[in-house]
Amino acid sequence: IVLAAGAGRRMGYKENKIFIPLGRFSIIQRTLQNVANIEGLKEIILVVAEGEQEYMTKHIQELDLSVPVHIVLGGKERQDSVACGLKTVSEETNIVLVHDGARPLASTEMFNNVADSANTYGAATVGVPATDTIKRVD
Repeated sequence: IVLAAGAGRRMGYKENKIFIPLGRFSIIQRTLQNVANIEGLKEIILVVAEGEQEYMTKHIQELDLSVPVHIVLGGKERQDSVACGLKTVSEETNIVLVHDGARPLASTEMFNNVADSANTYGAATVGVPATDTIKRVD
């Protein structure tokens, strides 16, 4: 499940930040490319904001993804959007990964590792060490 229904208000951006170009592709396109390469992945459920389905479909069609992408409408809050995505997961699914579509730097390797851990332990999450910012003040 890739969550892409956010508004980007904290960034002061007028439209959904996932459409910001990051090189040749938008943020959401880069995210989907990494997600699509997860070992054993059967489908991507892309949760979007109302009114963005057509624009999102255009972004998906520009990619050559190896798995189908199902677009569903999100809810008011993040947890509501996750619930909307979970309702569409096929019954044969053993493991569900949930990812923020505005985070394009999560690697396929990271997704594969968390899926392996979830398979082994029943649940898993990813933690990435924070990088401290050092500033010199005169």
